Amino acid sequence: MPSRWMHRTEEGSTMASHPRVTRRQFLVALGAASAGVLAACGGPAAPAPTSAPGTTQETVAPQQGAAPTQAPVAKFQQNPIWDEAVAGGKLPPVEQRLPEKPCVAPRKGKYGGVPKWGTTGAEVDDQINLGGGNQTKMRLLEDYTIVPNLYEDCVYSNDYKTMTFYMRKGLKWSDGQPYTTEDVRFWFEDVFMNDALTTAGTRKAHGNPKLTVIDEYTYKFDWDEPCPWYLRMRVAHIGGGNHAQPAHYLKKFHIKYNPKAEEEAKAEGFDSWSARYTNKATLRVNPELPDVHPFVAESVTVDRVTFKPNPYYWMVDEDGKQLPYFDGAVALRVADRAAIDAMILSGEIDIAECPWKMYDTLMENQEKGHYVVDRWKNIQNLNVYNFNLTCKDQVWRQVFNDVRFRRAMSVAINREEINNVIYRGLCTPGQFTAHVTTKVYKQEYSDAWAQYDPDLANKLLDEMGLKWDDKHELRVLPDGRPAEINTLFISWFVGGQTDMAVEYWKKIGIKVNYRGVERGEWSQAVLANEVMMSVWNGDEHAGVMICLAPKFFVPGYRDEACTATPWGLWYDTDGKQGEEPPAEFKQLYAWIDEFKRTDNWDLVDKILKFQADNLVTIGVINDPPKLYIHDADMKNVPDFCYSSWDNNEGKYRYNECFYFDKAGS
Repeated sequence: MPSRWMHRTEEGSTMASHPRVTRRQFLVALGAASAGVLAACGGPAAPAPTSAPGTTQETVAPQQGAAPTQAPVAKFQQNPIWDEAVAGGKLPPVEQRLPEKPCVAPRKGKYGGVPKWGTTGAEVDDQINLGGGNQTKMRLLEDYTIVPNLYEDCVYSNDYKTMTFYMRKGLKWSDGQPYTTEDVRFWFEDVFMNDALTTAGTRKAHGNPKLTVIDEYTYKFDWDEPCPWYLRMRVAHIGGGNHAQPAHYLKKFHIKYNPKAEEEAKAEGFDSWSARYTNKATLRVNPELPDVHPFVAESVTVDRVTFKPNPYYWMVDEDGKQLPYFDGAVALRVADRAAIDAMILSGEIDIAECPWKMYDTLMENQEKGHYVVDRWKNIQNLNVYNFNLTCKDQVWRQVFNDVRFRRAMSVAINREEINNVIYRGLCTPGQFTAHVTTKVYKQEYSDAWAQYDPDLANKLLDEMGLKWDDKHELRVLPDGRPAEINTLFISWFVGGQTDMAVEYWKKIGIKVNYRGVERGEWSQAVLANEVMMSVWNGDEHAGVMICLAPKFFVPGYRDEACTATPWGLWYDTDGKQGEEPPAEFKQLYAWIDEFKRTDNWDLVDKILKFQADNLVTIGVINDPPKLYIHDADMKNVPDFCYSSWDNNEGKYRYNECFYFDKAGS
């Protein structure tokens, strides 16, 4: 099968493991720049720290790798806001603040300006619009190519049971302290392996690795099973987190290093030392935490968070300018979304994601608001519906498990009408399957039971023996009850597209009564197997996350779908809890496990075929529009991109490189 994921291995060869298909080339120049990745980080081995169970310590020569991705920058430059501090000896020169080999972003721009955006959240680190969250070890591009980012390289062994990580020598935290394998060791031994701070499920999601520290800037993970998925899912994707925490700052909150940590935590109002530690180690609530983001919070007030550039940020542009370009940034704290919308129209904020209902108003007010409207695409299927195959109501369970019912409910939906009425025809109607940008996408899977055919829907329900009542209003269940599904839906999905689907189903004699609830109540009900039917936005079906865990294609123990959470719990606990699924679903779980070990994409096709035939999940609309605005003077902002959880929310855009073409705009 043709492939896209190019995994570098110890021998320097590339191992293919994912289909290479892209719908739009995001950056032609970057293709040449990403042909190779630098592996080696020189330097003597650091003194060996004490090893905990699950870790080993060794000193070996660094693995030699491919050539650098970019030509060396002759001279580095800094934002002029730092000139006075450097001249006065309060800040080291830029060459000393950067790693020896900083990451080079394929962009150019100029310094100046302070962008503003609005936020309704309480977080003090809401800088995602300007590069926050981009600090993955490697960077995932639009076409799923993986290139260096925070780290210089990550290299697999030939059997995919070992990955060696090469950090950037001289990398620093935002407070100027070294970012080294001591921070990795601290995170792994004292946080990741600590049951008070990390769940067994999280460790399993990383493949239960063993850590070996090699030298100050090199370490490796070893697994018992091959983990070819780890690079894209846990190294290049934001869901993987980083393998380090600032030990110099956080040790004082950890019980291992501070015997009074429990006492101090309770004095500060925390339930335990671990609760305080988690709070102090979370950037969105603790602005003092050293990090590697492009901005750091300078002041926090009731109405705003003011940011300054991170003087130790590890990335430069093609001209050697340390990023970010902006002199600072401001997040304006407001009460609700309406306040943000008003600030957009008046030109008070410079970048924002906008609800689709604002499209006409935004287009009419572009000149007055001094902004540009960006119409991007979201890699999702809206909305996806699941019926509870382990429903506690045994009669409905029998109905839901009859594939004819799920097929009838699917062909009863008029997807074209939903697309035209709600999305102005800008989406692509279709079944839930692999996204079109993946090699495993097949049109026949997207078309499966996705046509609008109420006559067929009625025929299928008739075949099931679900007769109409005397008034020809509703179908009748085998036990004589009316065919009414009484369920909860999370409040996000109340009205609109959901209500259109409910009307279609009523026309074939199936009534869906739902009550909107918030996520806390929803999650509790779904995981307790108390929800008959669910709706969510279908994701994890593109190149990074597809079929790596049970969710929509295979029932999981999570709150996004109520398909069969007892089966998902059975899978998660290796059969110790939950309910054993029937053979055909056990086969799906086996295919997921085998895919994770082998990266054999034929297994994904088998799962997709099962979905097309059996409609574990019913999809409706693909690629919904995602609306953004940015200030008309803000540059390096793409006019189009795919943006979703599957592709790191579109962070291949290099948001760190946004700039104003008029300083001070």
